[in-house]
Amino acid sequence: MAGLNRSKDTQACADGLRAPDTAAPTREMDSRDLLGEHRRLRIRHRGQVYELRETRLGKLILTK
Repeated sequence: MAGLNRSKDTQACADGLRAPDTAAPTREMDSRDLLGEHRRLRIRHRGQVYELRETRLGKLILTK
């Protein structure tokens, strides 16, 4: 892409956000630790509130 400035350790994603640095460690948590017994969690991110919830079939859904 013309005019896109890329360094050798990052890549541009289709949405314009930086791809995570593959050398950085990724945290991992069990969903039960996040959701608790209620199977729902509200997450505040950059002034917006999202809800992470577990469906009856055990899938995770993140909604704004």
